[in-house]
Amino acid sequence: VHTEHGHCGLQQTLSIVKEVFYVIGLSVVAAKILASCRCFFSRAIRGSRTFGQSLRHRRDTMELIYIDLVGPLPPTRGPDGGYRFILTWLDATSGFVGGIPLKKATSYEICNALERHVLDVYGRVKEIASDNGSAFSSTAFLSWCASFGIRPWKVPVYCPWRNGQLERCHRSIKATLRCLCDSVQHKWDRYLSKALFRCNSRIIPGTEISPFMVMFGESRTVLRRFMPSPTASFSQSLSDT
Repeated sequence: VHTEHGHCGLQQTLSIVKEVFYVIGLSVVAAKILASCRCFFSRAIRGSRTFGQSLRHRRDTMELIYIDLVGPLPPTRGPDGGYRFILTWLDATSGFVGGIPLKKATSYEICNALERHVLDVYGRVKEIASDNGSAFSSTAFLSWCASFGIRPWKVPVYCPWRNGQLERCHRSIKATLRCLCDSVQHKWDRYLSKALFRCNSRIIPGTEISPFMVMFGESRTVLRRFMPSPTASFSQSLSDT
């Protein structure tokens, strides 16, 4: 579980296992396993906690998304290499996070990535929030938003905590990539999906559900195969009556 979910932390590992199994002494065993993992020695020292509950929320999923850029990173290699940035987006309702590798942090690349990987997959959004970066403030980006009827708005200057939840996801993504890439930094794009899987499998503070469950209505952890199917439980309940 710890490895398949992008070398997630102790609390996230425990919550995923407890969702399916009851194991006596699980906390002690999990702590020993994580302490012997190589990710334990590559973790960055965490500073003060960013205010993660400061994002604006909406009633429906994919109504408002927050976007940001991570990078520049070491350029990837290979036939389809040259990626240096990650365009991240976060759904304000579910906390679901997505990441798209980019070769250039231009308005054209950002608009094209959002259209292909967000709008065409999850449907149209009503609002997009971003910082005051040049790529998000350009005429090209604002015109693209207007063409889809999207209302863009900016996170206030000198108020990074307004985007705190996405910033915390950035730290998780970087920590996972740092661990999985090890010394081969030019292959970070191969492990981006693992880093996103870790973020979307976490338990939302104050609840017992993950962004996967809010977004898709079911758990998507690696232990999903051990969960009883809804149809089987329903049929069993009918036979019992």
